[in-house]
Amino acid sequence: MLIENVKVIEGHENAEIKISGTKEHREEYNYTTHYVNNVTIKDVIIKNKIVDETYSNLTVNLTNNLKFEKSNNVITGAQINYKDISNYGTNYILDII
Repeated sequence: MLIENVKVIEGHENAEIKISGTKEHREEYNYTTHYVNNVTIKDVIIKNKIVDETYSNLTVNLTNNLKFEKSNNVITGAQINYKDISNYGTNYILDII
């Protein structure tokens, strides 16, 4: 998976990034461990902080081959033309499954 050219300009000062596999706790699934494999985070910036392995609010569990890259390209991000004002407030939630 490649996550590239993401620019967060508003929101929490130290947004959490969590990349985590799971462990089955059911006997019928043989207590299998599911790993997240081969993820590259390239040119991602959150409130003027480049996301790399030193990012202070990064949690990584059950993950293999996680890479961080920074090119010389300008990080522009993508424009989101949608605003959800509900019981959850005005935060965007991106789940990558």
